[in-house]
Amino acid sequence: MHERSAVHLRAINKWLQTEQNFRTGNLLDKEYEKFLRLETARYEQVFQRITAVILYLVQHNLAFRGSSDTLYTPHNGNFLGLIQLIAKFDSVLNDHLNRTAIKGHHYLSHSIQNELISAMANKVQKVIIDAIRRAKYYSILLDCTPDVSHQEQLSVVLRYVNIADEEIEIKEHFIKFEIVHDTTGKGLSETIMLILDQLGIKISDCHGQGYDNGANMMGIYQGVQANILRVNPKAFDVPCGSHNLNLLLGDIAKSSTQALHFFGVLQKIYTIFAA
Repeated sequence: MHERSAVHLRAINKWLQTEQNFRTGNLLDKEYEKFLRLETARYEQVFQRITAVILYLVQHNLAFRGSSDTLYTPHNGNFLGLIQLIAKFDSVLNDHLNRTAIKGHHYLSHSIQNELISAMANKVQKVIIDAIRRAKYYSILLDCTPDVSHQEQLSVVLRYVNIADEEIEIKEHFIKFEIVHDTTGKGLSETIMLILDQLGIKISDCHGQGYDNGANMMGIYQGVQANILRVNPKAFDVPCGSHNLNLLLGDIAKSSTQALHFFGVLQKIYTIFAA
């Protein structure tokens, strides 16, 4: 009785009609889906232009932000300035800025800039790490430097031999900065081994180390080179030639009273300006 009832027949008819609409694309939200596709394509074009501006500033080592984070205001920095300049000649970006001036997200804030920069950095780092894994063996170069906020930063550089199309080339790549709180040989060696582990690089494939002549780096018992050699005896250490030359020149200067006086005055001048 139910299968022959008018309610059931209407339901079946609606179902068949809906099924037909799905096949032909004739749905209630058809216009919305079309709008969504157009908006997605528009934002892809907008982000292509934003990404191009970020790449330009990074490649030319230019500052991003000024004293203002608002469009069309004085001193709003290189990033927003370039966006405004491109919008004068580019219809996509001009339309985007006109829309967001009324209502909406413009995706030009410093947080979006930082997010895109981080995404690019992660991509570059992944390409480098993949190349190191293909090469298998590598060397470590480390140095610690305090930044403007007086935080000690460890700069990590890896060197490897790249063989492509029968061409052999030595590659040297900066990997990352790492803030360190323990600058002893033990603390630094634990930090670098943790970084390598996070990057998926085996410490057993390390065949070289290169540091300055500081006791925390080159100490024969507690230095970084000694700690890594205990883990991997094949990671031979080579002292930095530039640091050796610096020590040599320092000793040479000490043997001359004129040179000693000259560098003493130079040091005092530096101390005044550094303060």
